[in-house]
Amino acid sequence: MRLLAASVALSVFALSFFAAPQAALARKPADVFKGQIVLSKWPFPTRFKSDKQFISHMKKVNTTTFEFNDEGEIQVELMAFFKKMEKGREFTARLFETTSGQKFILDFPIYPAQDQNRILASGTTLKRDQILADSKDDLVQPPARQYLLVISRTAKSPVLAETKFVIKQSKAEKEAIQRKLDAQKAAVEKAMAE
Repeated sequence: MRLLAASVALSVFALSFFAAPQAALARKPADVFKGQIVLSKWPFPTRFKSDKQFISHMKKVNTTTFEFNDEGEIQVELMAFFKKMEKGREFTARLFETTSGQKFILDFPIYPAQDQNRILASGTTLKRDQILADSKDDLVQPPARQYLLVISRTAKSPVLAETKFVIKQSKAEKEAIQRKLDAQKAAVEKAMAE
């Protein structure tokens, strides 16, 4: 009889433990992406039908490779997911080039609409002359440069979220570099022929 009672008690415990409400088991976007920044070339929707749709959309649009447009700009939308609720009316985004070492490039402020945030959305325009300000010669540029974007409360406070991405040379940039190389080659051949 004791064995039957213990078996029933164990069954009830297992049922109550494993049959938790579906809402308690649902994954929240801030938990799935905690500590990460999702980048996109397109604006994010203002709302989602469900957390599942939110998560699916973020995975779909997460962009890790960008190119400058003809005007020398990249429009970047970002959504940062913090590990815990963060209080503040201003956060700082900092961009570093990590192609060889880690070099600070620029920072910009982000002003959230609320005092307490676990998810922070913003956007910025990256300009070629800011990003490649130290580059003296297009001909020696690597075909892709690596970057690290971090968000923190201030420039000196701990990182709350981060992501890595690449800026590749566009087709137009590659063609312009090839034209310069061809012109240099022609000038050298002409000088040698004289």
